[in-house]
Amino acid sequence: LLEYSKESEGFYFFDTLKGPFDARSPSDHRFRYANILKRSKYFLCYFAKMRSAEPPEQPELGPRYIEGLAAGCVLLGSWKSTSAFDMYLGWEDAVIDMPFECTNVPEILRLLDRQADRLREISTRNVRRALESYDHAHRWRTIVNRLGLSQDYHMTQRQEALVRKLNEFEYPTRESPSL
Repeated sequence: LLEYSKESEGFYFFDTLKGPFDARSPSDHRFRYANILKRSKYFLCYFAKMRSAEPPEQPELGPRYIEGLAAGCVLLGSWKSTSAFDMYLGWEDAVIDMPFECTNVPEILRLLDRQADRLREISTRNVRRALESYDHAHRWRTIVNRLGLSQDYHMTQRQEALVRKLNEFEYPTRESPSL
């Protein structure tokens, strides 16, 4: 990845600096994280316990997948047809399979970079799916419905705002490759 970012004059973010420059609070971390994601073309996400010995791989989705989708990134990483994966990410190109120990990352990224229309479609589809299904309002609606409660004003307002965003959504332009 570092090789590719140098070659493409892109940006590759990875933690190399520890200490007094780390985010000091969860809100600082979320703010910095969101700012990086919204400017990124690609986003790496892997199943839980990728480096764990017991079990060696646990094919469970973490929130990173949804964060990458919502930011409009092209997700690269773990892909495996499981009931959860198919339910939450079961559409074409939701995640482009790239094993954790992948040895040909620059080749994969160069190939993807030559497919601008495909990348735009993936990004647009990912954001639209996030707006349609993955906001907290969707989870809250499920809980309220299961309990037989009525939706309150704020929940209805949030859902209407999501529909407006969905209807107004335009593909964000990303000028240089970043990961």
